[in-house]
Amino acid sequence: MALRSSPSPPKRGRPEPVRRSAGPAGRRADGAASGCGHRPLLRCAGALQDTSARTRTARRRDGEIERAGGAAFAVGAELGVDDDVENLFAGVEAGLAGRPLDILVNNAAAAPAGPLGATTREEFDHLFAVNVRAPYFIIQRALPLLRDGGRIVTISSVATRMANPAQTSFAMTKGAVETMSMTLANQLGVRGITVNAVAPGATRTAVVPVFLST
Repeated sequence: MALRSSPSPPKRGRPEPVRRSAGPAGRRADGAASGCGHRPLLRCAGALQDTSARTRTARRRDGEIERAGGAAFAVGAELGVDDDVENLFAGVEAGLAGRPLDILVNNAAAAPAGPLGATTREEFDHLFAVNVRAPYFIIQRALPLLRDGGRIVTISSVATRMANPAQTSFAMTKGAVETMSMTLANQLGVRGITVNAVAPGATRTAVVPVFLST
């Protein structure tokens, strides 16, 4: 999840674009140490949450953000376990030091568990804990910190629009966050908070299998 924070609220009117800032900004990125979350993180130029505990990668991303003119801090938190959100926000709030949030991007996700016949109950439960329960309660926890006129973006997947038998349970989780985003947009519109789901297709990243090249 990427969070952006600004020292003072923006003026009302047209939404501010996401921009890099040379000032003391805090933004949070969920699953942004690599993969699809990397570019949103650099775009927000803010605070990095490394959900996979890849601390060396997280530090490299911090350096990239700082060279882009932003400020960053790493928060390690494993999603899909007890107290995951509270552990995460203990670090986030310490790093933000009282500043409000502008933008929240939910990007961390567990990989597809496989086709129906091969998925275990444990794999199914873990997939939903990381991909659905975690972003739901992260948004709940972030709302008191998010300024009016802020932004919430959750990364979905093209799997919700394709019939791929190897990704049935994964596509179910992404369909859930799309519905969540639609209903939250209705709920949070009174605060001027926009809520969107972005569904990218197959994207070549360091964590995607080599089959994309074939």
